[in-house]
Amino acid sequence: MRTVSELERVEAHCTWWEDTVSAASEPWRFGTVLTDDRFPDRWDSNLVRVERPLEGMEVPTLSEYADRLLARFRHREVTVLDDDEGRRLEPGFRKLGWEVDHLVYMVRRRAPERPPASIETREIDLETIRPLIVETNLQGQGGMSPGDAEMLAEFRRILVERLGVRFFTAVLDGELAGYCELYVHDGVTQIEDVNTLERFRNRGAARAFVSRALDEGHVAGADLAFLVADANDWPRRLYASMGFDPVGYRWQFTRPPAGHAGR
Repeated sequence: MRTVSELERVEAHCTWWEDTVSAASEPWRFGTVLTDDRFPDRWDSNLVRVERPLEGMEVPTLSEYADRLLARFRHREVTVLDDDEGRRLEPGFRKLGWEVDHLVYMVRRRAPERPPASIETREIDLETIRPLIVETNLQGQGGMSPGDAEMLAEFRRILVERLGVRFFTAVLDGELAGYCELYVHDGVTQIEDVNTLERFRNRGAARAFVSRALDEGHVAGADLAFLVADANDWPRRLYASMGFDPVGYRWQFTRPPAGHAGR
């Protein structure tokens, strides 16, 4: 029997995540279109996913597909699962003015370089963590509007209902300093949405609550833990120091609505 690789398990988990939270899905020539009219301005809920080789299709044609398949939405988003295909498409999307995100899958394979600081961590419910989600959205998303920050926080109700997401936080100076989300499915732990308020950064909060979430995922029966990071941003170095190594990549190409800074 063929052994399933870490990357295959991670990719299967991400597909399960996206498919499960989507309100609707339909096939297209090279993959799947995921949509959710309840959250039309959440870009990652309404996208064209490229799952198979594009047979040489160039960016203008792929952009036309996205225009047609996502016609009722203000944004366009194309996710490409194959790294080589994404690299081929990147220059064309940049030329059209689309935003480009190169994402890296990182699996925890090693012990952390140092243990987390002795900071209080808690598992917390959505209603309690919701104001913190809104605040970190406003601080960390480059000018996101209050309406979009509230919308993204409200989307967590779908994550609770459909995926059983759990939230973990660290407490500094008597306040909730930041949080992350934990998903466990089919033996796989995913850490997602790692955020720390600006006034609490560089004090070990993220290392503490991510470590707590990882421990809880292990207790829940997962034997593989991963997260997704920007391949070109500094948090990748933090995760490397916590024992995470890259195992694969995916690409995300987005054309936001005019004057829109949210996701």
